[in-house]
Amino acid sequence: MWCKANMLYTFFMKDLFEFSELLDQYAGLLTDHQREIACQYVYEDFSLFEISERTGISRQGVRDCLNKAEKMLRHYETVLGLVSKNKTISSAADRITDCAGRIADSTLKAEIMQSVSLITETLEQ
Repeated sequence: MWCKANMLYTFFMKDLFEFSELLDQYAGLLTDHQREIACQYVYEDFSLFEISERTGISRQGVRDCLNKAEKMLRHYETVLGLVSKNKTISSAADRITDCAGRIADSTLKAEIMQSVSLITETLEQ
């Protein structure tokens, strides 16, 4: 039984992490109501019951809003692909950093590291 519960928890956490990544990128595209509820659920770790008390809607209403928000966020990612692109660029920047660490020419190494820093800072904005 523990293994099954652990698997469900792991699935839930992975799904919640993906939801938070999408929310980070596309929150501004949701309605104010969807954004408020999603942020309370993801960032503030409120339960459906706590959110329903704060917003004055039923727990089922909160669940429906979260499902609709998640569906919209996944649609935006399918169309725009910004989360995926950011992950790809970040991974490439990490590989470049690793390669630059093996370059003997300190001037070239510094220029590469500066470029990677610029890429990383741009992704974090």
